[in-house]
Amino acid sequence: VTDLERLTSLREDAVRLTPDGHPAKPLWLNNLGRSLSIRYEHFGDVSDLQKSISLLEDAVRLTADEHTDKPPLLDNLGHSLSSRYTRFGDVTDLERSISLREHALRLTPDGRPDKPSRLDNLARSLSIRYERFGDVIDLERSISLKEDAVQLTPDGHPDKPLRLNNLGDSLSSRYGRFEDVTDLEKSISLFEDAVQSTPDGHPGKPSLLSNLGLLLFTRFQGFGDIVDLQRSISLGEDAIQSTPDDHPDKSLRLNKLNLSLLQRILRSSDPSSSDLSKAISYASHAARSHTGPSAQRFHAAEFWIGYVRHGHDSQPLLDAYTVAVDLLPQLAWIGLSLHDRYHQLLRAADAACDAAAIALEVHKPALAVEWLEQGRSVVWSQFSQLRTPVDALKSVYPELATQFEHVSRELEHGSARDRAPIGELTADSNMKVGVLEKEARTYHEFALSRERLLAEIHALPGFERFLLPKTIKQLSSLAHAGPVVFLNANKQRCDALVVMAGSEDVIHVPLSNTNYDEVAGMQLRMNDLLRLKGRAMMHDDSDRGARVKGMTPDDVFSSILPYLWEKVVSPILEVLSLSVCPKLPRIFWCPTGPFSFLPIHAAGLYDKTNPSPKLSDFAVSSYIPTMSALELPPQEHSEVTSRNIRLLVVPQPSTDGQSHLSGVRGEIESIRKSASSSPFVSFQEADGTVEDVSSKMMETDWVHFACHGTQDRTNPYDSGFLLAHGKRLKLPDIARLSRPHGGLAFLSACHTATGDAQLSEEAIHIAAGMLLVGYRGVIATMWSILDNDAPRVTDDVYKSLFSDGQVPDSRQAAEALHDAIERLRDSGASFLSWVPFIHVG
Repeated sequence: VTDLERLTSLREDAVRLTPDGHPAKPLWLNNLGRSLSIRYEHFGDVSDLQKSISLLEDAVRLTADEHTDKPPLLDNLGHSLSSRYTRFGDVTDLERSISLREHALRLTPDGRPDKPSRLDNLARSLSIRYERFGDVIDLERSISLKEDAVQLTPDGHPDKPLRLNNLGDSLSSRYGRFEDVTDLEKSISLFEDAVQSTPDGHPGKPSLLSNLGLLLFTRFQGFGDIVDLQRSISLGEDAIQSTPDDHPDKSLRLNKLNLSLLQRILRSSDPSSSDLSKAISYASHAARSHTGPSAQRFHAAEFWIGYVRHGHDSQPLLDAYTVAVDLLPQLAWIGLSLHDRYHQLLRAADAACDAAAIALEVHKPALAVEWLEQGRSVVWSQFSQLRTPVDALKSVYPELATQFEHVSRELEHGSARDRAPIGELTADSNMKVGVLEKEARTYHEFALSRERLLAEIHALPGFERFLLPKTIKQLSSLAHAGPVVFLNANKQRCDALVVMAGSEDVIHVPLSNTNYDEVAGMQLRMNDLLRLKGRAMMHDDSDRGARVKGMTPDDVFSSILPYLWEKVVSPILEVLSLSVCPKLPRIFWCPTGPFSFLPIHAAGLYDKTNPSPKLSDFAVSSYIPTMSALELPPQEHSEVTSRNIRLLVVPQPSTDGQSHLSGVRGEIESIRKSASSSPFVSFQEADGTVEDVSSKMMETDWVHFACHGTQDRTNPYDSGFLLAHGKRLKLPDIARLSRPHGGLAFLSACHTATGDAQLSEEAIHIAAGMLLVGYRGVIATMWSILDNDAPRVTDDVYKSLFSDGQVPDSRQAAEALHDAIERLRDSGASFLSWVPFIHVG
C-alpha cells in the first residue's frame, strides 16, 4: 500500500509538472489514471474511480489513433468504466467499455505482445454484458476471445493465471445456461491451473481461490459430492482471510462463501452449529460494507435474513431487515438513469412487504408502516426529494443550501435521461454511447456531490434527520384528510395497517380470511380479462370479446368484488366504525403486491334485487403510492384563493396513428361548456404535440387528457400518452416538468394507473407521475375504458366542480368522481364501464 501511495504521488507530480501540449502528457495522464484505478480496487473510494475515468478520457482524447500508445489508453479507460458499471450498474458505462475495447483490439496488430490482453479484456466486458442481458452471442464470443488470449499467452507469463481464470468463468456461465458437463469440468480444470500457478501473497490470489470455490460448489449442486462442498468452503475461507475488510470485492467473496456454507448448514443435524454463527457474521459484515457494490450488499442482507429468520431472538432479524430496507435507495442509485434504477430494484421487488410482515410478526405495526413507506416507490421518492424545499436549511446555512439546491436541480434534469443502445454498435450508436457516457459521468459526479453534501448537512445541529425516511410521528401527520390504509400482501400473511391523523398507534387489522395465493389469483384473473388495448369503441365490442374460462366480465367482477368486500374491506371498516352518513369521509388506500392491481374502491355486494353494502356507501376512496403523496407543500397553491383556473385540454390528435375515438370531441365540448359556466375558469386546448403539451402543462393549473394512453409492458417507464405524429409523452418526459401550481389532472385515457407487475411497489404509472410533478389529485383509470362512458363521467365531474359559483377546488375531485360513478352505476352500466375510474392523491 505504501508503494501504491508513493507511486500515485509521483505520478500526480508528473502530470502537474508537464505542460499541456507536451507529447508525454497523455502518457502521464494514463499512468496516474491507472494508479487511481488500482487504488480504487484496493479501497473502494469512488472519488478515485471518477478521477481515474476523467484522466483516462483526457489521455485518449489527446492521443491520435495512429499512435502506438492509443490501444492501451483505450483499454485502460474501458477497464475503469467497467469497474464503475460493476459498482453502480449504469449500462452506459458497460456499453462504452465494450466500444473502447473493440476499438483497442482493432488498433492492435496480430503478433503484438499485448494482443492477448486486448482479447481478454474485451471478452471480460462481453461476459459482463451477458450476465446483464443474457444474449448467448455475447457469451460465445467471449469464450472464443478468451480461448485465443489463453492460446497466445505462454506458460509462465504473469498474466496466464488470470486468463485461465477468465476463460473458466465464461465456460462456467455456459454450463449454467446449457448444463453441458464438459464445460463445467474444463472450467474447474482451468481454475485449478490458475490457482496452482499463482504464488501465495499475490494480490490476485484471493479472487482465484474464491472463483474456484464457487465452481466446486456448482459441481456439488449437480452431483452431490460432499468433497466438493468441503473444499469449496475451505477455498472460500482462504480467500476471505486474504482479502482486507475494506476491499470492494469483500462482499462478493463473502457471498460466494455463504452459498456453500448454507448448504452445509442445511445438511447439518445441529442448526446451532459454528457454521451458522460464521455465516451470520459473514453475511452481516458484507451487508454493512461501505465499499462493496450495493447489489452485493443487498444479496448479503438476504443471506443474513435467511439465517436468522427462525431464531428465538427477533432482534437480529429486525437488524437484518433494517439494513436491507436502507439499501433500497442505494440499489436504485440516484446517479443512474430511470431504466437502470428500476432494473436494480427488480432483485428487491418484495423487500419492503416482506420486512413489514416480519415487523407485524413481532408486534411492531408502526415499524411496518415506516418500512413500507421507506421501501416502496423508491424512485418517485428520490424525484420528490430533489424538489423538496430547503427553506429551513437556507435560513441558517444559505451557502450550503444553495449548493444543495443546485446539485438537486441538475440531478432532477438528468434522472430522466436516455439509456445507451444495447448490442452491436454502429458508427452512429457508438457516437451516441460516447455522448451518453459523458452525460452519465456528469450525473454520477452530481450524485456523489449530493451524498457528500448530505453527510455535511447531517452533521449540523438540528439537521440530523434532513431528508431521512419519515418516522411514524411524521407520517401520522400526513393522514390529515382521512385514514390511510396500507394493504400488505406477503406469502406468509396478509394485513391491513391503518394510520390515523396525529396518532402514532397504528391500527393492525389481520386479514386472516385471505392469503397471498388467493389475492394473486384474483390479480391473474383480472389480467386475463382486461387485455383490451386503448379506449374501446362500444360496450358490445368488449363485452362480447372478453371471457375468462367461459366467464363474462360481469361474472368475474361478481366474484372478485364480494371477495374483496367480505375478506378485506369489511373488517377494516368495522375497526374504523364507519357507517352510512350524508357526508362521507375520505379513505386513502395504499395497496402493495397483488393488491395493487385489484379494484379495492369497488369492493361490495352488488345484488340487483336487494340493497347490499359496498365500500362506496361508507367512504370516498382515493389511492396513494406512498403517504408522502399527501404531504402539503409549505405554501400550497390553493385554487380557492386564486381568481382564475387555467384548464388545459389535450384531445386525441388526428395524427397519433391510433383508432379514432368518436367520443372525444363531445367530451371536449362538454368540458368547454362546463368551464364557460364558471367565471373562474379559462379554457385552453393543446395542439397534441409532445412539445406543446409539455409547455402548456407548466403554464396551466389543471389538465385533462382525452386520448389514447398505454402502459408499456416491456419498459413500464416508457408508458404514456399517444400524441401527434405517432410520438409518446412518456413518464420520463412528465417527470422532467416542474410546475408548482397544484391542481387536478384528469386522465381520460386507458391504463393511466395500471402499474407494472414485476415492480408493483414502484407505482410506475402515469397517475403517480402526475402527482410527482405537482398535481394534488389525479382522476385515472386502472385499465381500458369504454369510449362512450368517458364523456359521461367527465361531464358529471366537471359539472360538480364548476357549478356552485365558487372557485373550483381540485380537492373536491374525489367526491365529484365518487358521485359521477354512482350515477353511472345506478344507470345500469356494466362493471367494465365504471370500475376502472379511480382517484389518486
